Amino acid sequence: MTILVIMKTVGVAELKANLSRMLDLVKAGGELVITEHGEAVARVTPIPQMIDSHLRRLAAEGKVRLPSAKARLPAPEVLDRNGQLVEALLEERSASP
Repeated sequence: MTILVIMKTVGVAELKANLSRMLDLVKAGGELVITEHGEAVARVTPIPQMIDSHLRRLAAEGKVRLPSAKARLPAPEVLDRNGQLVEALLEERSASP
């Protein structure tokens, strides 16, 4: 299942002017990054239970399909079995001032 998360960056003035619309975006599963003078100062995210109920509603409408069981990720594969990458990284770091 793929979930699209909408992340919007918004300044304080725009947030104040459009608070209801911004909260609707968060209720729909989106995230807001709030900036002040161009610097990020806060993130507003939906409460996990709200995401669950939103997904259940979308599933009932036939718009998404929920997984039948909890997805389990496979264990990460070790790609550097001989230690060559680590060795090269340590060598590069020791050569840097």
